[in-house]
Amino acid sequence: MINVKNNGMVDARELHKLLEIKTRFAMWISRVIETCGFEENKEFCSYLGKTISSQGGGRPTQEYDLTVDSAKEACIIGDSKKSSQVRKYLIGLSNQKDNFDLLSHEQVLYLVRLKEVFKYLSNCKESTKLHEKTFVDNSSARNPYAEFHSYRNEVLNLGKTELDTRLKEYCINNHRLVSAKMNQHDKLALLNQYDILRNGVWDYLMASGSNEQSMKLANLVRDMAKVEGISLYRKNEDTLFNKKEDNVEIKQLIK
Repeated sequence: MINVKNNGMVDARELHKLLEIKTRFAMWISRVIETCGFEENKEFCSYLGKTISSQGGGRPTQEYDLTVDSAKEACIIGDSKKSSQVRKYLIGLSNQKDNFDLLSHEQVLYLVRLKEVFKYLSNCKESTKLHEKTFVDNSSARNPYAEFHSYRNEVLNLGKTELDTRLKEYCINNHRLVSAKMNQHDKLALLNQYDILRNGVWDYLMASGSNEQSMKLANLVRDMAKVEGISLYRKNEDTLFNKKEDNVEIKQLIK
């Protein structure tokens, strides 16, 4: 809605018109500058313009350019219906950003890198160990290891009974026999490699302190992998006859 000029600034008079402010422009811009505490040549700049009449020529006018952030502030403090719409829109954007529904360019690139790192089963296991260590170090439970696995299995729906049931269904549907003594990671890798990828990312983010939206971001990485149809490898050597890939160890990612 806000038109940004080639110089990266916003024409205050255009903004005044856009917001359908009933107060005269000169009074409105003065009030905005005072209320928001804008400093000249920092949040805004002023210059002389002129009105254009039908006969040509015109008279001098005081014009103002606002930075984009200042223009947003001007929208927020406005009392018109349009100002209210812009205000709600900006609040919505803020909420989306806080909830990771709206990601920055850098955040998207970071998730792409995470996806590549956790394509490897070895890194997913390392991530689980990292999460476990962080949990245990901050736990006061009598048996923090048991508590960790109980908590993790509940969040990820990875109880032994659940996994064994799914494994049995997999064997029946695919006419295969597999060992029931497989560990949790191997069972899940066989059943759904995208879930184990998601879990590896989730473990890493939880261990790194990004607790609030870790699952949402981990689900996004899983969905990205599904779209691309990537495969989960046990280690880099498994891909030598496919294509050589750099196996970025989780320790390098932490750095």
